[in-house]
Amino acid sequence: VGRAHFETAKKRYTILDAPGHKNYVPNMIQGACQADVAILLVRLVVVVNKLDCPSVALPGGKWDKGRYDSIVNGITPFLKSCGYNLKKEVVFLPVAALYGHNIKDGIPAGTCDWYTGATLFDTLDKIEAVDRL
Repeated sequence: VGRAHFETAKKRYTILDAPGHKNYVPNMIQGACQADVAILLVRLVVVVNKLDCPSVALPGGKWDKGRYDSIVNGITPFLKSCGYNLKKEVVFLPVAALYGHNIKDGIPAGTCDWYTGATLFDTLDKIEAVDRL
């Protein structure tokens, strides 16, 4: 299980990256057991990454809302079939993680004028921790 740490102004996070391949299932279970909060169990944060990639970005480097909507609309039926309440439990975030856009700081002006929501860090900080039993 891979581990990494980062901090926001309010909290310190440990990311556990547990592979899902069948050869690594015991490691995945071990990693999941170490988590205080599992976003997938409490709230699902879907990060739509690489919107800055030239293969999907519009001329001038602007992020393509059509491509973002296509991804959101494509995964929505699956999430509903899994039992997620999309209005209460799922957040979709456009990002360009390589450059840190919409991770800690917002998206640079003129890049993605159609998105006015929170950054990834702000979204994570708003999720209330669950008491461990």
